[in-house]
Amino acid sequence: MHKRWVIAFVLACVIGILLAGCAKKAVESAPENKTSENESFENVTAPVQEEELGRVVFGVKDKAVDREDITKFDVEISNLEVHTGGDEAWTKLSSGKVTYDLIEAGNLTRLLLDVPLEPAKYTQIRFQLDAEATIAGTDYDLEVPSSFVRLAGVIDVEAGKTAAAILDFELDRSVFLAGENAYFKPVIHVTTYKDADVEAENNTFKVKSGEKVTDDEQGPEDIWTKDQLNNSNNDCLEDCEGYCDEQASASCESECKSKTALGCDSEDEDICRETCEGYLHPVDCRDGCQEDNSTDCTEYLENKCALGCNETKSTCKSSCQTDCEVNV
Repeated sequence: MHKRWVIAFVLACVIGILLAGCAKKAVESAPENKTSENESFENVTAPVQEEELGRVVFGVKDKAVDREDITKFDVEISNLEVHTGGDEAWTKLSSGKVTYDLIEAGNLTRLLLDVPLEPAKYTQIRFQLDAEATIAGTDYDLEVPSSFVRLAGVIDVEAGKTAAAILDFELDRSVFLAGENAYFKPVIHVTTYKDADVEAENNTFKVKSGEKVTDDEQGPEDIWTKDQLNNSNNDCLEDCEGYCDEQASASCESECKSKTALGCDSEDEDICRETCEGYLHPVDCRDGCQEDNSTDCTEYLENKCALGCNETKSTCKSSCQTDCEVNV
């Protein structure tokens, strides 16, 4: 009897040691749960791993280029961010950078970034942009109007689903030569999809299906305006209307007054009217140039310049209301 208990005890110890060893091995072989930021724009498909997150895929392409003089066009995109509007901060998706030759890419959509993201309706996209090109055999480091490109586009990210955003550069309408310099004022067609079925392969992807949310072309003026806007509606209006005031006084009122004054100084009604009609309505020019002396002519036309430029300023500020409502 005693012998049986000893044998049972030994067997129990052996089984216990074996079980402990297996448990330890299982723990050691389990992978670590690490979270890493995509800071290098690695073109790796990142399927949704957690039910509470969504997925967003960004791509770039170039609409077919008709200009034979452009043989290479490299765009460098960095610091890609999205914004939900209001006073919330921008969400940085990557602080890295990536370069694409849009000519070589052709009509393929190059995979820019593929990341998990908190579900939300993101209404703005921004990134830093630099460009180099070979045009008519000459290499250029292109000048871009702003360090950040800011675009309006709704990216509707839902938990467990994929959203996509495609930025289609239209080089035919974006590149300008002036003397020895080349300028890149990007015209970009923004297309976004929600609940998309995306097929990614060899650093390219295509949207097989999905609900199109944004389908909008945005040019240099749109991009410039959006780059000046702050996150709150009040700041947006203040900045935009200040821009209108500066433009009206600098490029409108000042030039109008100086040019029409030259016409008045000529003391020749025909020359005066010819000079004036480039800036004011012909009726105003006629009435001003028929004044008895140069001083009265100048004063009359300067008042008309101020009125005309205030109308221009008013129209500009009306546009600010629309822009700020859309983009904030």
